[in-house]
Amino acid sequence: MPHPAPSPVVVAHQAGNDLGLLAEALEQGITAVEVDVYLHRGVVEVRHDRRVPGLPLLWRGWLRFARLGGPFHTLRDVLAATPRETLLLIDIKGGGPVGPAVAEVLAADGPRRTAVCGRVWRHLEPFLGNDDIPALFSVGNDRELQRLWSNGPVEGVSIRHTLLDADLLARLEREAGPVWCWTVNDPDRAVELRGLGVTGIISDRPDAIARVVPG
Repeated sequence: MPHPAPSPVVVAHQAGNDLGLLAEALEQGITAVEVDVYLHRGVVEVRHDRRVPGLPLLWRGWLRFARLGGPFHTLRDVLAATPRETLLLIDIKGGGPVGPAVAEVLAADGPRRTAVCGRVWRHLEPFLGNDDIPALFSVGNDRELQRLWSNGPVEGVSIRHTLLDADLLARLEREAGPVWCWTVNDPDRAVELRGLGVTGIISDRPDAIARVVPG
């Protein structure tokens, strides 16, 4: 049975990937934004899609590509443009030592509201045990969910909302910590998830979702 809970944090999905979109979100009163990062030649770049090695392309999924633009903003750029009281959810992607690189950038920037997430869970290791920067293990399918149970210490989860029901939420909260969910664009579903007691909701429509799950 759904249990009463505080309103979840509403996060603007990918709003930190472009400084113009970030400025618009902040002007609209959005208090939490997501940003996607990769490591490229030692620099933490901000973008949702990964580079295609050796080609001026970005890979956007199965047989979908886009011409490489740029230069890309960096995580340092986004931090400079984001008020410290705004929650920045950093989705860590790609390969290489990107987790330590993100940790280094954040340490140099100083205290602020931050959380990290990612489906490549080794990237989260530099943040485990850090109470100031929650690490959310991202889960997008049943296979990842099954792997989560045997993974070892987990301090929080960011899960595809279609996988989530009351029973799973209860188990995740008991065994894995706070639960955030993505990508929720239906206000009715957001109300349902609020009733279940999720900690955070990531959405392409944060203004609409915030109206039905106000803080």
